[in-house]
Amino acid sequence: MDMQISRQQAAGGASGHLTIDLGALRDNYLALAAMAPTSQTAAVVKADAYGLGADIVSQVLFEAGCRNFFVAHIDEALALRLRLSAEARIFVLNGLQPGNETSCAAMAVTPVLNSLEQIAQWAAHAKILARHYPPQCRSIPACAVSASLPKSLKSSPPGRNCLMTSTSPS
Repeated sequence: MDMQISRQQAAGGASGHLTIDLGALRDNYLALAAMAPTSQTAAVVKADAYGLGADIVSQVLFEAGCRNFFVAHIDEALALRLRLSAEARIFVLNGLQPGNETSCAAMAVTPVLNSLEQIAQWAAHAKILARHYPPQCRSIPACAVSASLPKSLKSSPPGRNCLMTSTSPS
C-alpha cells in the first residue's frame, strides 16, 4: 500500500518535514496483532496520535481491523468518536473526571477507572440511567492497593483482585 501523508510545521523560523508511511503503519499493526491472535490489539492515539494526526492514523488502523483505541482525555475521545464507526471502542486513560459521565455514556466512550471513587461515580451514573456497565479487569499489583480495597475485593480468589473499567453502554 502506498499511502503517505506529509506535514510541515514552522516554529520560530525553523521548519521540519515529516513523512509518515501509512502503509507501513498498517502493516506494523497487522504484524503486532498476528503475534497475539487470541488477544485484542489496541492503538494508543493520544496527543493527536503522538503528533502524527489522530484523524488519519485512527482511520487507517480501523480499516486494518483495530477496534480498540486509547486516548488521554475526554475531548480526544469525543473527537475520535465522530471520526470512527460505532464499532470502535474508545477508552480514556485519564479516567472519569467529574462531570464527564453523561458525555461518556452518550458517546459510547469508556473511561479507564483509576480509583475506587471513579468506580463508585460510574456505578452511580449507571444506576441513574438504569444501565448495566459490565466490568473489565486490568491487573495491578495487589500490594499497591490492598490497604484501600474493600474486604470483598481483598478476599477475592487469586487472580481476581483488580480495579475495574466498565465498558461503554450498548
